[in-house]
Amino acid sequence: MAGGETTGENFFNTIQKPFPDVVDGKLDTEKFLEAANGTVTLLEHMGRGFTPMARDLSGNVGKLTKVYLSDKLKNSTINDMLIAERDEGKNNVAAEALIWYTRSIHYLELLLDKLLDEEENGSSDIKEILNNAYATAVKPYHKWLTQQAVTLVARASGMFISKASICRALNTSSDKDEFQKDYKAFVCNLNVVRCHVQHFLTQENLDNKTPV
Repeated sequence: MAGGETTGENFFNTIQKPFPDVVDGKLDTEKFLEAANGTVTLLEHMGRGFTPMARDLSGNVGKLTKVYLSDKLKNSTINDMLIAERDEGKNNVAAEALIWYTRSIHYLELLLDKLLDEEENGSSDIKEILNNAYATAVKPYHKWLTQQAVTLVARASGMFISKASICRALNTSSDKDEFQKDYKAFVCNLNVVRCHVQHFLTQENLDNKTPV
């Protein structure tokens, strides 16, 4: 196979755009939003069980996009956009949207990472994988009532989710090695950007951890 040639299509080498590299400690907003919209589509491809989460992500990406479009030059990087919003004494729409978006993609990152590991080595129940990802990434920021509501939704959603169906939906025609390479590259990319954003939010005292 010639260098750079792929052996078929999958979600990660066709639809999903990579998150931008961190340049001088900052993330390009337009490229970030393009990739963020891809994660919404990713969840939609993963099946009906992920519809509530896809809608949540879409809402937060929409809020970030609206703030970005209000002044593209001023908001050219995610970092500058949040600092400007804070310094202008606004109501932190972008910060709150980014906080929840980042928590959600942490959940997605843990889920994807575990699914790939399970495909190679294990046999854990999909509900256990979902519950563990939620407990780590999102549950600490939910009040008890919200936790119960999420648990009920997760139980209902679990009827429409399987490890095999997720992988089939994301890999349309590429061979297994090609798919796993692209899959792992995306999870790594997601981790790098998520960690950078969470560090930035904490550093700038923008990470509101109050449970809702």
